[in-house]
Amino acid sequence: MSESTEPGASAAARAGSSSLPPALAEMAGFLLAKAHALFHERANAVIDSDRLTIKHFGCLTVIADEGPVSQQVLSARMRVDRTTMVAIVDDLEGAGLVERERNPEDRRAYALEATHAGRAWIEDKRGALMAAQEELLSVLDAGERRALVDSLQRLLVSQATELLADPAVEVRAR
Repeated sequence: MSESTEPGASAAARAGSSSLPPALAEMAGFLLAKAHALFHERANAVIDSDRLTIKHFGCLTVIADEGPVSQQVLSARMRVDRTTMVAIVDDLEGAGLVERERNPEDRRAYALEATHAGRAWIEDKRGALMAAQEELLSVLDAGERRALVDSLQRLLVSQATELLADPAVEVRAR
């Protein structure tokens, strides 16, 4: 039995793939970065906009789901620095997808809320984004896809407490 067909061999070795550098083929960080790049490229093709990207879709989706929410909380939830978040929110506001108003509880902060057009844009893009995700993950069966998502959720939640919203900081009540 050759090395590439041994039961314990990696998927890349079993497939005889030379697309992954052997020195990095077992490094999770490298693999996650490459998978992220593939998802990002396909998602931005679905978004199909000169100004808006998958980052905008992600932020708007969180605003629609959890809003009204402060820019500070959104920045922490999305793990995006504050300067970049201001630019993303400016783009969303300029496109009419989000409203940014002063938080009545803290005049120094903004409360973000998705507009009707923003919610419609999310729904318009969601199906095609999910189809692109399914296409990329089509080499995995349903159980492997679920295991991948479960493992990534567990990894992220265990490492990054800022991914979990702080109810004391969120702007939820009107």
